[in-house]
Amino acid sequence: MTLVYFTLGVVFFLTLFFLIRSFLRVTLVTKYEHIDEVEEAATTVSMRLVSAIQAVMSCSVGFVTIYLTCDDVLYDVAPILIPYCSFGVPYMLYDIYAMFTTLQTQRPYRTGAFLPVFKAFLKKQWLLTFHHLAIVLFGFPIVVYFRNGKGDFFMGCLLLTELSTPFYNFRYILQKMQWYKPTLVLVNDIVFMVLFFICRILLFPYMYSVYAKYKQLHLVQVPWSIPLKCNVGCLIILALQVVWFRLIVLSARRRLRSSDVNGGKVRVQNAVNHNHVEKQW
Repeated sequence: MTLVYFTLGVVFFLTLFFLIRSFLRVTLVTKYEHIDEVEEAATTVSMRLVSAIQAVMSCSVGFVTIYLTCDDVLYDVAPILIPYCSFGVPYMLYDIYAMFTTLQTQRPYRTGAFLPVFKAFLKKQWLLTFHHLAIVLFGFPIVVYFRNGKGDFFMGCLLLTELSTPFYNFRYILQKMQWYKPTLVLVNDIVFMVLFFICRILLFPYMYSVYAKYKQLHLVQVPWSIPLKCNVGCLIILALQVVWFRLIVLSARRRLRSSDVNGGKVRVQNAVNHNHVEKQW
C-alpha cells in the first residue's frame, strides 16, 4: 500500500499545481502587461498555494496523530500516520521541481539553457533542496520502516513544524496577486516568525520534556535514555531550523531597515514639497 499512497501523492501534487497555474494564467492577464510576467506570477502563486495546502494537510494529520496517541506517547498508534507519510513524501520531490520551474519563469533565467539555470537554482536553493532530499532518502524510511511502531506521538509533533508554512507563502501570494498591504504583511510576518520559533525550535525541548514525564526522568537524563540515532536526528533537524530562523531574522531586519530608509525619503520629500508650496504661497 505504501507504493499506492506514494503514487497518489505524486499525481495529487502535480495535478494541483498544474490546475492552479492554468486557472491563474487566465485570471492574472488583467493584472500584468506582459505574458512573461503573467507566467511568472501564475507559477509562483501556484507553487506557494500548493505548499500552503500541503502544510495544512500535514498539520491536520499531526493534530489528529497527537490526539490519538497522547495517552501513551511511545506505544499508541495513529492509523492515519503511515498512509499520510507515504502520500505526503512525494511533495518534497514535487517541490524541488516546482521551485526550479518557478526560477525558469523569472526574468534573468527565462531564456537560459537548462544547465546554467539548474546551477543557479542549486546555488539559490541548496539548503531547501538538501532538506527535501534528506526527508525523502532518510526521514521517510525511518518513519515508515525503522521505528518498530513506536513514537507516533512524536511523529505527529514533527508534522506540526509545517504550521508556519502558510504564513511564509502568504507574503509571496499577496505580492504576486497585487494584494500587497504593508500592515497586513507586517502582521503576517510577525505571526510567521512566532509560529516558526514555537513549532520548529521550541518543539524539540517540548518533545524531550514529554518523554521525560512519560518515563519519569529529569529532562537532562533524556538524551542518555533514548537511542543515539534519535538524538542525532533531532539535532540535525533542529540545526536546520536554527539556520533558517537566523536567515529569517536577518531578512526581516533588512526589510525593516529598508522601510525606514524609504519612509525617511518620503518624509523628506514631503517636507521639501511642503516648503516649496509655502514659498509659492
